[in-house]
Amino acid sequence: MFTYFGGPADEIGFGLALDRTGRIILSGVSVSSSLPTTTNAAQKAFGGVADGFLAILDSSAAANPFPVSTTRLTFAGVAGTAIARQQFTLRATAGVPERTIEATTASGGAWLSATPRTGTGNATVDVAVNATSLAAGNYEGTLAVNNTRLGSRTVIAVILTVGAAGGTVPENGVVSGATFTGGAVAPGLLVTIFRSGVGPATLTTA
Repeated sequence: MFTYFGGPADEIGFGLALDRTGRIILSGVSVSSSLPTTTNAAQKAFGGVADGFLAILDSSAAANPFPVSTTRLTFAGVAGTAIARQQFTLRATAGVPERTIEATTASGGAWLSATPRTGTGNATVDVAVNATSLAAGNYEGTLAVNNTRLGSRTVIAVILTVGAAGGTVPENGVVSGATFTGGAVAPGLLVTIFRSGVGPATLTTA
């Protein structure tokens, strides 16, 4: 197996070692303006005439990336009622990468969760929101999907709209036909429209 590590100019290696998992640890100096870095690198941009570097080269299958099927999930429901779960998928391009998932919310407490939160390889992740103790309003959260071997992270934005019990009609007059709550209208969603002058003056039957 072969690999290349370097930029468009010169790199000089000063040290080479293996850690206990078989990863290659390489240290040296670079004068390249675009030496490859990872998202959690201590310094991602060229800092001057010459920069020192410490690189970890991991050839294991667990270090492979995995695409995430979405970067945004939108939920809507009525305060005090159950809201349907949604899902997203992780599909490894090769090998069995390792992952963790962190759920955070900006307000309203811990109303957001994902299952499973850790694992390897391909997965379908269930995302649940709990509006039981939430007041009517808009809430935001995130799911951070971490590739633990690569040190990379994909963030999924989660938007939750909670309507008052009994339903409220927003300014545009469009609500979900199931929950009578406003919010974003997705393809295939059944809606109810509250407005005058949008239908024929006289109803007809077939």
